[in-house]
Amino acid sequence: MSRVKGRVDDMIIIRGVNVFPSEIEHHLLRVSELAPHYQLHRLRHGHLEALELHAEVTDRFYSEVGGDLQSEQAALLARRIQSLLKTHCLISIDVRLHSPKTLPRSEGKAVRIVDRRHLEEPQSI
Repeated sequence: MSRVKGRVDDMIIIRGVNVFPSEIEHHLLRVSELAPHYQLHRLRHGHLEALELHAEVTDRFYSEVGGDLQSEQAALLARRIQSLLKTHCLISIDVRLHSPKTLPRSEGKAVRIVDRRHLEEPQSI
């Protein structure tokens, strides 16, 4: 047996909290206004890491808000998702809602985590 080289699951650590995408997915699937398509974007704000959820709404919810994801009803949904994840996963996360069928699809295993830490310039102190 060779040396252990790292984890093989999708667990990520954000601000000292272990986060499993499967745990986030479990809670997102309970929200009826969301489609089962989402992505978690890892970001860097200064020296701290952050997580941002990009989730698709259902066709029904999209028509209810008249295609306006900036409406008060959409903002309430985003806050409800933030509260749900804060309560159950113990992490603060920004939520970005997208219209149906706009997040990229992949064949085979879905790409759930997008690492954007290297794309952003760290802020100097």
